[in-house]
Parts: sequence; C-alpha cells; structure tokens
Amino acid sequence: MTTQPAGRLDAPSPREMARAFPPALTDRVEDPLYSQVWADLTLSPRDRGSATIAAAVALHRPEELPAQLRRAVANGVTRAELGALITQIAFYAGFPAAISASAIAAPTLPDRPRQTARYGAVGPPPYPLDPTIAFACSAQQESR
Repeated sequence: MTTQPAGRLDAPSPREMARAFPPALTDRVEDPLYSQVWADLTLSPRDRGSATIAAAVALHRPEELPAQLRRAVANGVTRAELGALITQIAFYAGFPAAISASAIAAPTLPDRPRQTARYGAVGPPPYPLDPTIAFACSAQQESR
C-alpha cells in the first residue's frame, strides 16, 4: 500500500481509508460515526465540521484533514473561517500543527490566488494571518 502525501486533492476520505483494514473499523465508521454522531441534530453539520477540523489540526491528523476540509466547506464553512479556525488553533495546539494544517489546506482548497507582488516569488506565508498581525510582522522585519 502506498501512502499519498497529505493535502493531495485525490487523497482518500477517512471512510475509504477505513475500508482498507480491518472490516470492523469500517463498520464503526459507518455506524455509529456517520449514522448517529454526524446525524445528531444537537450540532449543525457546519459546527460539527468545525469541531472535527479543530480536532484533526490539534491532534496532527494530516491524512484526515483534506477530506474533513472538503466536508466542512460543503457544510457551509468558508475558507476565511477555516483560516481563522486554524489561526485560533495555533495558540492552543501549537504553531507547527497550524502551519502543517495550512500547508494541507492550501492545495486542498485552491481558491486563494498567490500574491507574488507583496511576497515575491515565494508567495504568501503558508498559514493564514490576521492583516494586523501580518502588518506588525512585516514592519518588525523592515526595522531590522
């Protein structure tokens, strides 16, 4: 079995990965995860997706993240909200986890154009930044 790099657009879903081995795991993914947990109306699918993204980022589950990001967007979470969520998680789960998640989110949700004028050929940082933080960081670098 070959492993696909995290963040690939054709990466299998967690459900597909569970089918690989063992069969009992597939049964648990189908029931109770999808049939009961995701169907529970206490949380909206949008909120449940946000919580799942937070857990996947905090626990560094790169193999789960592409499918969960796509599911979150399908359930109404915007790219901007995902960026803010990943930024928020950085302060609680660590910046390496958030930076890794951003590196996976970029190719998984490729709507964001690269900004070569401001950042040069390298493009923007691989993680979402609040504009005020980005300004403060660039101002601090320019003063050096």
